[in-house]
Amino acid sequence: MAMNRGAFVALDCLARACEGSLGTSRVCMACTCRGGAPRRGTKMYKDAILDELRQIEFDVIEGERRLAEHEALLIELKSMKDDTTKVEAELELMRKNQFEREQHRQRLLALLHP
Repeated sequence: MAMNRGAFVALDCLARACEGSLGTSRVCMACTCRGGAPRRGTKMYKDAILDELRQIEFDVIEGERRLAEHEALLIELKSMKDDTTKVEAELELMRKNQFEREQHRQRLLALLHP
């Protein structure tokens, strides 16, 4: 997905704002956010946010599909009384990653609908 420089700057600021890493002395020129959170009513690059939201929603759906496949594998291994330690550890990591993707999705949605 190709983005222009302004969109990239907006997404970079968005990522830092979502993580809460913008200090009160730093001001983002793309969305004029201060203190790690965008102010209401500011002009943000909605196209860039929508592009990012589309991608993260695709990733969330794909992650859910992979989780379901892995959970089915775990059930199959348990029914065969095989060792499930490795699969359980992978599944736990996948769940953590999926949770983080969902949180990112929720932050993007909140930015679009303050």
